[in-house]
Amino acid sequence: MRRIIGCLILVVGAANVSAQGWQGIIPLHSSCEDVKQILGITECKNRTYDVNDFKVSILFSDGTCASGWKVPVGTVITLDVHSKAPQRFSDLKL
Repeated sequence: MRRIIGCLILVVGAANVSAQGWQGIIPLHSSCEDVKQILGITECKNRTYDVNDFKVSILFSDGTCASGWKVPVGTVITLDVHSKAPQRFSDLKL
């Protein structure tokens, strides 16, 4: 039962990061220029970036509706953040 609850918390937490954004990067709102400034990168590519203790995967819009979103070119479509450090259930302090 504890494992199920732990998994649910992690899934909900991951969805929450995507919905609310991370470090000022907000899906469907942040632009390539915003991401360049926040992460200190020189070009925006659909890839995973190493940022301190996290791996941050970002997908940028190509400006077409093929991805399901009609937003300007370079807009962040998805943002996934994963900790590099292993997480233990006991770390949740439930």
